[in-house]
Amino acid sequence: MIKKILIFGGSGFLGKHLIQRFLKRKCKIYYVSRKKIKIYNKNLNHIKIDLNIESNFRKLKLLKVDYVIFCAGYVNHDGFFDNNKEVYKVHFLSVIKIVEIFIKKDIKRFLYIGSSNEYGNNNQNVLKESFKEYPSTSYSFSKTAATLFLLMMYKTYKFPVSIIRPFLIFGPDQKSNRFIPYVIKSFLRDKKAFLSKCNQVKDFVYIDDLLDLVWLTLNKDKAKGEIFNAGSGKGRILKDVVQDIRKIIKKGTPVYSSFYKNENKVQVASISKAFKLLGWKPRISFKQGLLRTINAFKSDS
Repeated sequence: MIKKILIFGGSGFLGKHLIQRFLKRKCKIYYVSRKKIKIYNKNLNHIKIDLNIESNFRKLKLLKVDYVIFCAGYVNHDGFFDNNKEVYKVHFLSVIKIVEIFIKKDIKRFLYIGSSNEYGNNNQNVLKESFKEYPSTSYSFSKTAATLFLLMMYKTYKFPVSIIRPFLIFGPDQKSNRFIPYVIKSFLRDKKAFLSKCNQVKDFVYIDDLLDLVWLTLNKDKAKGEIFNAGSGKGRILKDVVQDIRKIIKKGTPVYSSFYKNENKVQVASISKAFKLLGWKPRISFKQGLLRTINAFKSDS
């Protein structure tokens, strides 16, 4: 049976990788975004929708799909009143509108891609899904609000919700405004990379491992009503990551300065829950992921 999947945010980094993976599995894909991506396949259908415009959602009411994945929006860590209310609208209010449509349909799973930033400054080095959220920005608050809303929908209406909280995703085709691709692209051009002090400890997950978790989450009944961290379970000091990239590329110069505003200093995922319930664990080492990402950027340059 052909799986029919609707992806919100299909033109983003994760969305495009999801589309490519699902097309290989012969799924029929509908993706929602304001712009069309350069992937052409008879099983791929673009639905142009601006999630800030409520009337646009009417296009979805006649759509029949088995799975819905929400990975739309953008990362912005500014304060709530710093001209940043659009983040709240996209990451939270649009989720309510979408659920209102699909709660009346017989879908098998609604997967929400949350964020490790929902944990905020939790004062815990290794973060478990059972920990209380401490959002500190408009972005992390919006993500947390959506998570709690969806869990309520599961408990109240048995709406088949699952939530994945990725830590720092990386891989080919990621935009330069993210940490690893910014450093890689700067060094490939033998330029300076202007960074924070890079004393933060972060957990990275390679895109292919995240895609594996998504597939398991969609297809395992044990995933219903659950939150899963997506990480490696290992913390890496960002300065060490920069040096790892420098050793591979052998050129470029890091320039370290101050911390970024509103950034959590230590964030490492506990991934035991995903292994226990779904049998998932990362299969791509950090070094392998870096090499694949660097080689992809070399090919594109």
